[in-house]
Amino acid sequence: MEFKLDYKNKGIYINQIKYLKGLLVKFNKDKLTPISTPIELGIQLYKNEEQANKEDISQFQQEVGSLIYLATKTRGDIVYAVNRCARFMANPNKTHFRALNRIWKYLNNCPNLGAYYNCNNNNILELRGYTDADWGGDIIGRKSTSGYLFLLNNNIISWLSMLQKTVALSSCEAEYMAFKEAIKELIYLNNLTSYFSNLLNIPINNKTPLLLTNSESALKLANNPEFHKRSKHIDITYHFIREAILEKKANLVYVSTKNQLADGFTKGLDNTKHKAFIKALNLREY
Repeated sequence: MEFKLDYKNKGIYINQIKYLKGLLVKFNKDKLTPISTPIELGIQLYKNEEQANKEDISQFQQEVGSLIYLATKTRGDIVYAVNRCARFMANPNKTHFRALNRIWKYLNNCPNLGAYYNCNNNNILELRGYTDADWGGDIIGRKSTSGYLFLLNNNIISWLSMLQKTVALSSCEAEYMAFKEAIKELIYLNNLTSYFSNLLNIPINNKTPLLLTNSESALKLANNPEFHKRSKHIDITYHFIREAILEKKANLVYVSTKNQLADGFTKGLDNTKHKAFIKALNLREY
């Protein structure tokens, strides 16, 4: 990782350009035709019905492993695409390699993107999160994908895209289950923010941090403990969401789908939406 201080605008730029360009050469991907999005819209990836050879498995795992490090550090724009490919690391086939090459083509198109952190507003601390889910997007097990991102003073500090552990019976339930992971992270980050607030004597704007969702039905379910018919079958571990709300550890708020910043962590986006997603992550050219 490389760091550059922007003294004029009071910012910090973090990138992995050298690491990425090294990967493109190492895996012979630098000559692939550049493309504007990391995942093909509507693509479905299925299990390999045959056994892949050891060389293909090793190659696929090396490439995905290298991309995971990139995606979790500075390139949130490829997290969902890498997450999809990582599900087939044990036994990949040609379609999985094609999906993986799509990511490399995308990175060839924008190798100089990095995370920019604006440190100009340091008089107050404000933590805000977004949570989203894609119901039944995994065609194999019909599991849903959870995604979240968290911003501190409008700078992204945490993000996630992961397959849910159990099958959701509705989009409402998928969103509700996504709340669990997001609220766990929210509580941790809020404790951390409070620590720095006391250490640096900087006030916090919202003592109960906001978590924004575009699911009105899941929002009602989280706030209504009497909603038995729709929630009595859900594992008890998910109901700590209500406890967190009652104890004012989280404030769940509705946000329109248009302004849902976590959308790109749960599904593939078209070119226009992907550009907006990059902007939301505050990724910039070095």
